[in-house]
Amino acid sequence: IRDALKDPALDAGPATNMLMGRRVNFVAIRSAAQWLMGAAENDLHQGRLEAALQDVEAMAALARMERDEPTLVAQMIRVAVAGLGLAVTWEALQAADWTEPQLERLQKAWERVDLEEAVERGFVGERAVGYEIFTHLRHFRGSQTSAYFQRFITGRSRPPPRTFAELWSEYVYLPAYKLTSIDEDELFYLRSMQESLGPLRLLKAHRPWLEVNQGMAKCLANLSRVSSSPQRFRYLVSMTAIPNYQKAGSTAVHAETERQMALAAIALKRFRLRHGQWPPNLEALVPEFLTAVPYDYMSGNALGYRLGTDGNYVLYSAGEDGKDDG
Repeated sequence: IRDALKDPALDAGPATNMLMGRRVNFVAIRSAAQWLMGAAENDLHQGRLEAALQDVEAMAALARMERDEPTLVAQMIRVAVAGLGLAVTWEALQAADWTEPQLERLQKAWERVDLEEAVERGFVGERAVGYEIFTHLRHFRGSQTSAYFQRFITGRSRPPPRTFAELWSEYVYLPAYKLTSIDEDELFYLRSMQESLGPLRLLKAHRPWLEVNQGMAKCLANLSRVSSSPQRFRYLVSMTAIPNYQKAGSTAVHAETERQMALAAIALKRFRLRHGQWPPNLEALVPEFLTAVPYDYMSGNALGYRLGTDGNYVLYSAGEDGKDDG
């Protein structure tokens, strides 16, 4: 696994035919990350720091894999893999015998992983997928519509309908839906996806997560209102295809905050190795060890940092409410 992920990391490139094209084996990617995490933990316990470093470098490369894949599932797998890698990175930093060149390698590995744009890239791709679904549904006739929708839902074909519910869906519900409400459904789908992107893009303007999350909650409330009303049957694709963007955004922002904290902790350790003491503040890490002060996506400001009375330091994020209480 480590050999396959050496620079440049294994990557199939983005799929342009997202509906009928190849399928990435995301289970295998997640499984590989778990094996590497276990290997890194074992190497750390055995005192093999170089081997552990190579394991973590491979995990960071795995978190970059399929970075241009325009689907939400691809981007959330990247976030999940990064979360595993950052967790074992924090464990690795507890070892006492790292050299600065090794720590520099560890830092560079995580500097190349971008999680801020992961959810946005996934949502832009999902919006395009939805557009294609509506295009195909309009094109298909009769049983083709039912077969296509089944393949869209489950990823596999099914035999001709046998039950009353299947026959009713194919010959009554789907034709009526296409005749009366497919345009309204498509407009609702595209608006919902576009409105969810607006709050996410506030992260680039360094707005705190609480503000972003509130904007996404409004979008989700509108979706929930429709899904709990008798009108939900008119929004067949929307009720099936719109993802839980609030949960996806929260997961990615948490992971990106942890990445910023890991980069700060690595740079702090490098500073102490070179200068014999902890820096007085995070600004002292720039530009010698970092290009910018590590950022807290929760507060919209720099990460919290202070020297402790025990000769160590405290490094923290403000948390979801965005309030720095120390």
